[in-house]
Amino acid sequence: MDTEENKKVVFETDNWRAESFARSTSRSGIIGLVIKLSGGRIKNDKQANVVLVVISVFIFIVSIFVFIQIFRSSVVVPTDTPIPAGSDDPNYYI
Repeated sequence: MDTEENKKVVFETDNWRAESFARSTSRSGIIGLVIKLSGGRIKNDKQANVVLVVISVFIFIVSIFVFIQIFRSSVVVPTDTPIPAGSDDPNYYI
């Protein structure tokens, strides 16, 4: 496949530089809010992200416990009311 035409192709790579993409200095809303409300304890975006992940995990665990309590208490089995034998009528307790 090496023809005379392909050998004449010359690339100009001496003056070419890749563009550098600098990280933007503006912060997203919630990260900036965490940094601002921390009172100087949180200094950069990485620390703010760690704090947000910890808060998220804590809220997730608390919500699991709340849902367990809700579903556990929603099933009420009456144990103190005896069911008389032969009460097949659905309107018996009305």
